[in-house]
Amino acid sequence: MRQFLNIGFLALALAVATTSAVADTISLTFDENGNGTWTDSVAATQNGYSGTSGSLQSFIGTDNTGLFGGGPVLTIELPAIVNTGAVGVGEPDASAVSDALMFTDAHGDTTGFVANEMYFISGDTDGLAADTGLNAYGQGLTLNLLENPDGTFSWQPDGEGGNTYNGLSTATPEPGTLLLLGGGLLGLARKFRRTVQ
Repeated sequence: MRQFLNIGFLALALAVATTSAVADTISLTFDENGNGTWTDSVAATQNGYSGTSGSLQSFIGTDNTGLFGGGPVLTIELPAIVNTGAVGVGEPDASAVSDALMFTDAHGDTTGFVANEMYFISGDTDGLAADTGLNAYGQGLTLNLLENPDGTFSWQPDGEGGNTYNGLSTATPEPGTLLLLGGGLLGLARKFRRTVQ
């Protein structure tokens, strides 16, 4: 009877451990100014995030890895711990690495399952937060993925169903710029309409 109880408790413990070990899958959407959103399959536990979705937290920090020159980098705080490593993002024609993602922690660790920060480094010169330039290390990264012609890219390091990082590597027009453009187009349309009548 005692052996039956021991086996029963062991089975119950395994069942509880198995059901509570849910894979933590995150999805980030971000641009070169660190704006964006996140979702997490379980309640977030890192960097002051809570819940299962929200706005990203980002800042201009220091490259603590030293791999990108040790200077300022756009740092996006992650809602969950992920693997460390660097990712090369290439131009649509695969001619060169144009952007890099670096997964690390506040100490600059580059190995292991400790990353709670992501650096977004761009070779662009549009004056956005990520536009800090790519040094020889960044330019020498393996092309892991290519940008689309519109500047967007998506990376899933673990394949379908795993973490997803959706980036925008181009200047995003400010709302005021779009308003001016729209107003200008309306003015041109009125002028064209008067000319035709």
